[in-house]
Amino acid sequence: METPSLAARSTGPSRPLTSVLILIHLFCVLTVLFSNQLASDLQHRLRSTLAVYTRTLYFDPVTTTGYHLTHAVDFEDDHLLVVETSGGAQVYPDEIFAKGSFAWRRTMTFTKRLAEFVTSDDEDAAAELIASVSTPYVPQIGDRITLRLLRRRPMDWNDPMDRVQYDRSGDDFLETVYVADAWRDSLGQVNVYRQVAPREASPPTRLLSLPAEDSRT
Repeated sequence: METPSLAARSTGPSRPLTSVLILIHLFCVLTVLFSNQLASDLQHRLRSTLAVYTRTLYFDPVTTTGYHLTHAVDFEDDHLLVVETSGGAQVYPDEIFAKGSFAWRRTMTFTKRLAEFVTSDDEDAAAELIASVSTPYVPQIGDRITLRLLRRRPMDWNDPMDRVQYDRSGDDFLETVYVADAWRDSLGQVNVYRQVAPREASPPTRLLSLPAEDSRT
């Protein structure tokens, strides 16, 4: 009786099944990897659906520090968006919505994108994004707000304050990287003017800039 060859045995039902399982495994791992930062709503739903497998095998570090695809650039630092109304009140969009909700993730994505545009000096894209974010805060003609993009400065272990106040939650650990005014004009359109230092008051092609108030006044 002839013994089946190795090639004949390898074409059995186990080979395609193994290939399918490997593909499913790679899909789960890649879904977790690429939904770790700036994930869409679909990616969040997929990540939640696959959690039974990925979290059991610790592919999804949901309870620990996540792994990120970073490039050590400024816009990947922790940024915060602050809206100042005409009455002087400060609104933090990331605190309005429940953490993890679609609106919260959308706000965080806006903040991240704005930081990327500011870092790359893309004034037009930054102005368009701010106009979109400002729309709910200027519902009526003449309403005016100021938006500030803040960044938590990197920790310096040689600074005694950094060692004492480890959470860096105070204002001393925040620096302003972008300021812009937004208001709704008589035509109902939202206008965005960036505030800049007097020495930088030359306006870009499409975005008119207003000099920031002199700190000595």
